[in-house]
Amino acid sequence: METKMTRTTLLAVAMIAAAFAAGCAEPEGATRMLGSVAYQDAFVAANEVMSQYFTVQSAKLNSGEIQAAPKFISAGGDQFFRSSPTRQIAIIRLKRTGGEVEAWASVAVQRQASEEQRQMAPGASENATSKTPAELEAATTAEQNESWQTERYANDIEFKMLNDIYDRLHKK
Repeated sequence: METKMTRTTLLAVAMIAAAFAAGCAEPEGATRMLGSVAYQDAFVAANEVMSQYFTVQSAKLNSGEIQAAPKFISAGGDQFFRSSPTRQIAIIRLKRTGGEVEAWASVAVQRQASEEQRQMAPGASENATSKTPAELEAATTAEQNESWQTERYANDIEFKMLNDIYDRLHKK
């Protein structure tokens, strides 16, 4: 009985912590109107700005999406996560809105989960027991075994990138 009560208490504490963390999180990305500019000019400017901050992995004019390769950064934060690799994942998306071009930028800061963190993740025990031995022990690549958790969004970098795009287009 005591074990069941302890589990229930731990679950309640975890749910409260998750709700609190969700309420304090930064928004996922930032948006800025670039004005009445040519879409292709905006795309070129966005690609140049992305390459100043990150290494461009792909740039698709038709979809308006520019994606950066993961950029590894030094970890900070609490002791539990300090040894975990940390990276930034950046995306810029452009779209036409009326007669203007709208830019959206997102820079997610992610940490790689350790084996202990993956085992403690919600649903980890259910997933393990519902898989067949072949699924659990199947050959996988190191990349497939990586688990990255978005910790926050770097709104300061997002706004800087959007302002740099605007400035390039309007030559301040």
